[in-house]
Amino acid sequence: MLLVGRMPPAPSLLAPCGEGSAPPTYVTGFVTDTSHRVGRMAELYDPGDNEPMARRYWLMKCEPDAYSIGDLERDGQTCWEGVRNYQARNFMRDEMQVGHRVLFYASNADPSGVTGLAEVVRTWYPDEYAWKKGHKYFDARSTKDAPVWVMVDVGFVERFSDTVSLATLKTTAALGEMMVVKKGVRLSVQPVTKQEYDIVARLGRH
Repeated sequence: MLLVGRMPPAPSLLAPCGEGSAPPTYVTGFVTDTSHRVGRMAELYDPGDNEPMARRYWLMKCEPDAYSIGDLERDGQTCWEGVRNYQARNFMRDEMQVGHRVLFYASNADPSGVTGLAEVVRTWYPDEYAWKKGHKYFDARSTKDAPVWVMVDVGFVERFSDTVSLATLKTTAALGEMMVVKKGVRLSVQPVTKQEYDIVARLGRH
């Protein structure tokens, strides 16, 4: 992660949080039973908190060896670079807004799961690492005039004392439609409903 508001770390510390360079994949991802998709989309856009523009909620994955909720707590905010999946990019570019809330998910961890809360503090801008030859995020298709990949900035909100593990998410009945518990869904950026966000936050505060 590039640490916003202070000197950037050495390139060796910029470890991947995205899916790696991959060809375009267009995964619907919301539910496997299409008969429920309309209801699921309505939940994702439910303006339940009566804000002028409904707040959205997300789950964002990062390996803790690359960047952890503890690192975000220390730094205050950071950019979320390295996303190399088209659908995840589209979520960040087309739908994320300042003030949207984030479940910070530690992937490939022991255990994997949600370790805290964050929020979007800056909307999308080009992922400059895609332009840097020799960098692991370099992509020759992306240029300054026509950037392919983007990033957002997220800020620290809360760190849980214990991880809300993937196993816990899978066994909590009300979370059964979360993308993260679906087999084969590996997006590093995923929408969640307000209800799902609130339930996970409560689990993390116990």
